[in-house]
Amino acid sequence: MTRITKPPPGRARPRRRSPLAAVALTAVIALGAVAGATAVFAGRTQAVANDLTTQLNATLGPTGVVTVTQTAYRRGLTSSTQILDVRISDQGAGVPFDVIVTNRIQHGPFPGLRGVAQATVDTEVAFKDAAAQAAYDRAFPNRKPTLHTVVGLAGGSDSTLDVPAGSVRADDGTQVTWQAAHALLAVAGTTTRSTVTWPGGTVVSADGGATVRGLTATGTTHQSAGRALGTGTATVELQGVSFIGGGQNVELGTVKVSSETTEAGGFYGSAARYDVGTLKAGGQTVSDLRVHVGVSHVPGAPLERIVTLLQQAQQGSVAPGRRETLTPAQQQQLQSDLLDVLRGGPALDIERISVTRPAGEVAVTGRITVPGAATLTAPQLAQVAQSPALLGGLLAVTLNVRGSEAAITDLVSSVGAPGQGIAQNLGALEQAGYITRAGRTLSTTLRLDGGAVTLNGRSLGE
Repeated sequence: MTRITKPPPGRARPRRRSPLAAVALTAVIALGAVAGATAVFAGRTQAVANDLTTQLNATLGPTGVVTVTQTAYRRGLTSSTQILDVRISDQGAGVPFDVIVTNRIQHGPFPGLRGVAQATVDTEVAFKDAAAQAAYDRAFPNRKPTLHTVVGLAGGSDSTLDVPAGSVRADDGTQVTWQAAHALLAVAGTTTRSTVTWPGGTVVSADGGATVRGLTATGTTHQSAGRALGTGTATVELQGVSFIGGGQNVELGTVKVSSETTEAGGFYGSAARYDVGTLKAGGQTVSDLRVHVGVSHVPGAPLERIVTLLQQAQQGSVAPGRRETLTPAQQQQLQSDLLDVLRGGPALDIERISVTRPAGEVAVTGRITVPGAATLTAPQLAQVAQSPALLGGLLAVTLNVRGSEAAITDLVSSVGAPGQGIAQNLGALEQAGYITRAGRTLSTTLRLDGGAVTLNGRSLGE
């Protein structure tokens, strides 16, 4: 190639060039680059769309309830349209429910001239069933729910779901009213984060009604590609929930539900925590109701195999929603993996179950393990499955109960005649050594080990 060099400057003053030519040339180059990049991103977007269909089927298909099929993809230079058929199958013998999902895609790198991204996707939903579509139109007569997704240049995505406020009346007169809801979903690599906010809604019928107030939900999950198991946290909070019907009123105030799944050293653990500020039902009121439980030290490898096997069995079923009988080979694998899980030393942890009544708090803590599984054989496991009572000989259970005498008496008396009998005999149980007293606090420990039961270290019936 001949090298072009700049000639030495002459003495004559150079003619001044109009900047319009440079601007025009720059614009042509830029437009050409954008057009070329857009064509490239159009191809990428189709791959993203195909991946979306595959991911949806991989996620929802194992349930046997939802199947997703791409029926059309019309590709253009700056925009494309993807149409999906989503079939929601009844677990019984009902007629499947068909939904048409239309994704209107703007290609990058400047989709819709609204920013820099690989693509933006606006999703619309319609129903094949005319009655369902009519109900949907009645529920949202002016503005339909919108789902807007931005697919980043690096492949991550951010989705925004907005559901307008509305109201609908069913044929039986039931009135459902809801306030506007908003949700965000962000996917980056193996991490997914979600947030949902909903001020609430009401259901009113001839038999009663229900009200939900102030819902917020957040979640974070981490799941590697090709893995059935993941880790993460989730939290759902409600300002209040109330139910009216059948002559009963139930009211919950300040409800919080949280969960966490962790993995360390090849073992998984999962915890769920339920906290209710107040609970009013049947003329009774309790506060600070807490149920904190979890499982720990669950071997990850056999658990992964079990989940994968069940997913594969569901995907291979003849009809969505109907689980086929496992083949003999699959049954043997499942049995072997269950034994590996049990031999790994899993535990059910009762971090705290407590309730507060006017007389005070009563709390229960404890742990349940399966030490007998260390020598468990496949035939013995089959016997346990047929006769669950045999499980007692494999378990080790420790339950600790603690509370003031007034609180325990108040709580057990509220459950009827059996509880009242226990309340009347607390003194006798203490004298027999089944209960320990420290000031005004009573406590006891229930143990089950190898089929033998003790209360506060004493065998029952001593």
